[in-house]
Amino acid sequence: MIVKTPGVMILKSHGLYSWKLASLPEAATEIDSLQNLDTGELLLRYRCPPEELSAFLKRCHSVPHTAIECPRERLSRTLDWWPVALAGDQIAGPDAETLNVWRCDREFRYASGDARTVTAFLVATDEYVFYWEL
Repeated sequence: MIVKTPGVMILKSHGLYSWKLASLPEAATEIDSLQNLDTGELLLRYRCPPEELSAFLKRCHSVPHTAIECPRERLSRTLDWWPVALAGDQIAGPDAETLNVWRCDREFRYASGDARTVTAFLVATDEYVFYWEL
């Protein structure tokens, strides 16, 4: 099941509301998201003040653009707000080498007590932050 929530986060079922909030800086605005409930994939686009983003990125580390896995093309191509450069196997395009790419690994704990490691990537542009979990 794929859930699109443009503008605001309204998904509050299956314990995912808190998961998505943990994926965002507190000051994030103009949030667009898509989540595949079957695979756990999450794509976010939002705006964020630079100082808030810097604090959020302390949990992450910078990686080269060739060291990431982009969202599945079939999922990301359905969105008019997701950049084409982030919709293939890896970041592509003439500006790929100049992008600041971050990897964030964190543990997600389900209500059942089971846990899994979530790998997320983040690309910040002048206009938006693009974040995805695989």
